[in-house]
Amino acid sequence: MEIREQADTLLSRLGDTLGLALALDADGACGLRLDDRLDLTLRLEPEQAALLVYSQVGALPAIQAEAVLRRLLSANHVWEGSGGATWSLLDGELVLARLLPLSLDSAQLEQALLRFVETACDEQDRLNSGNNGARPDRVGGLPPAGMLAV
Repeated sequence: MEIREQADTLLSRLGDTLGLALALDADGACGLRLDDRLDLTLRLEPEQAALLVYSQVGALPAIQAEAVLRRLLSANHVWEGSGGATWSLLDGELVLARLLPLSLDSAQLEQALLRFVETACDEQDRLNSGNNGARPDRVGGLPPAGMLAV
């Protein structure tokens, strides 16, 4: 099976699980929106036989910017604090990205995406609360997978 076909099949199966029609566009990308809060892009990376999932999580705050960057750099260390993803900064926006191999099945992909979303939402909560060091208590945890919409 060719890489593009493998990615299309994986996304289609994930979409079936979530009740969504998921497919790569002509540029090899697919977008998801979580509860009007988080935009995810899944982009085919054929050289790695993987999907790259990434999201702009929020703006780097002017106050305590160094503390935020230090915390996120520490989270990047062997991906222990970032759930396997990597934090970066692009034009003042904090971006979370993770490469997910096409060898995953749709249930594994769903779990990896939920972990990614949890990491991203936790950081949004920190940024929005002004609590740039510690994780605030989450009310109700993650939204259910059905909250994802194209």
